[in-house]
Order: sequence, then C-alpha cells, then structure tokens
Amino acid sequence: MAETSEEVAVLVQRVVKDITNAFRRNPHIDEIGLIPCPEARYNRSPIVLVENKLGVESWCVKFLLPYVHNKLILYRTRKQWLNKDELIDVTCTLLLLNPDFTTAWNIRKELILSGTLNPIKDLHLGKLALTKFPKSPETWIHRRWVLQQLIQETSLPSFVTKGNLGTIPAERTHRLIQEEMEVCGEAAGRYPSNYNAWSHRIWVLQHLAKLDVKPEIPTSEIGEFSLRGDFNSTILEEQPFPFSSYGFMFQEERTPDEVERAKTELMTWVQILSLLVTWGK
Repeated sequence: MAETSEEVAVLVQRVVKDITNAFRRNPHIDEIGLIPCPEARYNRSPIVLVENKLGVESWCVKFLLPYVHNKLILYRTRKQWLNKDELIDVTCTLLLLNPDFTTAWNIRKELILSGTLNPIKDLHLGKLALTKFPKSPETWIHRRWVLQQLIQETSLPSFVTKGNLGTIPAERTHRLIQEEMEVCGEAAGRYPSNYNAWSHRIWVLQHLAKLDVKPEIPTSEIGEFSLRGDFNSTILEEQPFPFSSYGFMFQEERTPDEVERAKTELMTWVQILSLLVTWGK
C-alpha cells in the first residue's frame, strides 16, 4: 500500500487512468459503487469493470479523494497547471466519488462553454453519480445548467449538430425529457422521498412547457416514480388534501416508516399539482 507522497501520486495517477480507460472500453457504464475492501490484497487495479457496472475498491478512496481534491484546488488558485484532458479526467474521478464538490462542476462548466467538453458526457457523468448519491444537490443543479445550455441552440452549436441529440429542436427536446424522466425515476427508486429528484422533474416539465413541447407521460408513471408500483388510487382517497400528509409527519408516536410514507405522499401531491399547472398553461 502507498505510504510516501510519491507512492500516493503514482497510485492516484494510475487509478485516474484506469477509470478513464474503463469509460473508453465501455461507454455504456450505467452504475458505480464502492467495493468493500479495507486494504489492497492483490497487486492489481482497484477499479473493477463488470459488464456495465464500475466498482472502486474502498481502500484506495482515502488516497484518491484528498489527492485529486488538492490537485483541483491548486489548479483553481493557479499554483499548478493542468491541461484540458487532465482536467476532464481528474474532475470525472472526483465527482464520481464526491459529486457535491462544486469547484469540479464549475470547472466542467467552463470546459463545456469553451467547446472542450461534450455536454452530453456531463449528463452521463451526473447520471452515474446519482446511482451512488441519488440526493446529491450539486449534481442536480449542474444537470439543470447543462440542460439549459442544450435548450439554447445558439450556445453550443459545435455539439448539437453532431448526432448527439439530433438537429431538430422538438426531437432533441423530447429525447432530453425522456432521459430526465428516467434519471428522476431511478433516483427516486433508490430513495423514494428524494426532494431533489422531484424538484428536478418539476423543473424539467416546466421549462419544456415553455418550449410548447408536451411529452407523452402516462399517468401511471406518477405512481411508478413515487413508490415503484405501490402508489395507487387509495392514496388519493386516504389523503384528499395534500397538507394532511404534512401534518401527519409531525404527529407524535409515528413510526419512521409511517413518516416516510407521509413524506412520499406529500411529494406525490406536489408532483400531481405541478403536472396540472404545467399542462394547463
């Protein structure tokens, strides 16, 4: 195991390179996770790629995170230079393990605006980060920023015409909302009372409505998003007024499961009301 600063630097550079190579070998990676492993047992890479799943052995994180974090701080304070490829690789590694590091997302914003980084890759990176950290606020915030750039055709002309999203605005917008509905659904599936996922879903629908695009979303999807099939009409019968769930959460002698269900029901009502307002415009 690495001990000296030189050994740590070599280890981290190898891990960052291994992560980059994993995405090159399989651009369809759809989930990341930590593999419990308190120490390095074999002389091999701690990055494990099995089909579309990317795993990081936990023992290397205590070396990896501080190193790449410090590297970006030095770059940001102009004490160390990193070229564009290094910036992309280092920020990718850091955000997969700590997606709430705002500086890394800001650096990637600059890379997108300069035409160096494909914004579609950032949507994919955020989607992966959410498989491990579904509530990450910075990831959702950055995702909305990227979507705004994609919606504004004149801001990113070098990418919107290269087959990533098509060249027809309506078609591109439909594909964007389809992807966002899936991302929100997956995040809510991992944490049903995920306020950030619900808020993002509402934001997407509201902003797409401004473009006069009304995506076809079956009403059953509302239930799928909230409780993965456990939601049904009985919720509407048991909770005829949305704020009854809010009051229920603060009543005494409620079990954690009851409170969690009340929170989810309240969020369901918020989503329904948002859909009604959006479609009514």
